[in-house]
Amino acid sequence: MYCPLLKVGSTFFRRVFYAMREKRRLSNPYIVPINQALAAKRTVLEQILPLDSADTAAFLNSSTSIMFVREPFSRILSGYVDKLFAPNPYFWSQIGRHIISKFRRDAKRSEILCGHDVTFTEFIDYLIDGELTNDSHRDAHFTPTYDQCKPCQLNYSVIGKMETFQPDVAYTLHQLGYNVSKEKLGQWARDATHDAILDSTVSPFGWKFTIKKCMSWHESLKRMWRKIQIRGIISMEENFPWSPDYSEKFVSVRMFTERVKKLNAAADKLKLKKQKISVLTEAFSNIKVEKLLKLVEIFKPDFQLFQYDMHP
Repeated sequence: MYCPLLKVGSTFFRRVFYAMREKRRLSNPYIVPINQALAAKRTVLEQILPLDSADTAAFLNSSTSIMFVREPFSRILSGYVDKLFAPNPYFWSQIGRHIISKFRRDAKRSEILCGHDVTFTEFIDYLIDGELTNDSHRDAHFTPTYDQCKPCQLNYSVIGKMETFQPDVAYTLHQLGYNVSKEKLGQWARDATHDAILDSTVSPFGWKFTIKKCMSWHESLKRMWRKIQIRGIISMEENFPWSPDYSEKFVSVRMFTERVKKLNAAADKLKLKKQKISVLTEAFSNIKVEKLLKLVEIFKPDFQLFQYDMHP
């Protein structure tokens, strides 16, 4: 059994489990197309057994149950960048429009119609309000881990962490009967970076027509570039390389991804790791203390259960 907590490597594990179900060799999960892995049929535990029943306890005792967690502040920022800052017309429509209409004073009609420019502060307001009021616009990409995976009700066999993903994945797969070499894990990590680059670029190019109803294509590409920097794939010192006219007429998916891959290959990986921490610190330093305290209170069980620092 696996709890697919969003923004915590869930796509990777869905690929792994898809390969297992299809009895494929687990040579490289990234060869499984993501749409194929996400479309695979899954059984939800709560649909077949009550969480507090004896049958559930027996099922869990006889199976390997897995969940992976992530430092809450990091997961919150990742959710915002991926779903609202970066070009994503679906989440702009479903969440962005709601946030702007509810939390932005004197919002323009065009801003409400598009939902494309939610600030991080407005996003934090939305998170706090949604958890305190159980608003219908709550989304699993942003809600606390304890509320989704029920670790106080279910005794998980394995609880891994995003911060120690590689060794924790190796341990998890060993528990499932698969032994993966360090070399193979290293290759998977490199493939994960390339997959993240594609994930940040391919879909927006497919949404280009819809995106351009709300922002210029040049601005959209700049946001994609910034997202990749925030994810620690390329340095913040790398300026966006194309003019508005060139962005509109000539930049393709291949051109964009190849430029990013080249910069990533040449980058100092230790500096990129430090850059991610700096970006996280800067993002939350602009949030008022009273809002941070409310946020910490909401995510307090996650901090305490999984031993994360509430006041880093």
